Amino acid sequence: GGFPMLWDFALGSWKLADSVHYITGKARLPKLKSLCLDSVTLESPEAIQEIFTTIADAYPALDALFIDAIIAQPDALLIAQAPEDLLFDSSEIDDCEPLRLEDLKPLASLRELTTLEIHHTLPLELTEEDIVELARSLPPTLTDLVLGNEPLCEVEHIITLSVLDSLAAALPRLRKLGVYVDARFDAMPEPPRKPHCFTQLEALFFGAS
Repeated sequence: GGFPMLWDFALGSWKLADSVHYITGKARLPKLKSLCLDSVTLESPEAIQEIFTTIADAYPALDALFIDAIIAQPDALLIAQAPEDLLFDSSEIDDCEPLRLEDLKPLASLRELTTLEIHHTLPLELTEEDIVELARSLPPTLTDLVLGNEPLCEVEHIITLSVLDSLAAALPRLRKLGVYVDARFDAMPEPPRKPHCFTQLEALFFGAS
């Protein structure tokens, strides 16, 4: 049905595609500004990229997007309610693929975005150059950015703390930042000669780094 005044919507489902099908099909949400979607099953990068494209096309005025695509851990309630073909299988984690820059590019179409949070089973497979390219493609008004800082499974780190200077230059208005980096002391980069500053940053999360 239609919800002409709804501006904030959160929906959990077994697959993100089911939620997106609902908000772009049966539901009509002309004033939607904040969207939170939660999935508990394996989502391929291609499927998530298509979902980002569909959301950006359907709701270009969105200013907050939260995506949680972390495979659910088994518990009695989950097992009791899940369809047989969606029951948790630990081998799914081995089949899980990380999100890459190409999968996130559709988000650049959301020109009013102020908040973007992406949580995934694996850390996002982004180099420092990828994160800088993504940051520059997003609106400069972005204030909250979380890029998979608390994955279910840890893998070898790709980026170091040097990414903070690059992000400060690209998104100086950030108030909240979450990234998965190599925060070990022996991986500490040399400070830049002319560092950029997060003049408004209030919360910084390294999560499982």
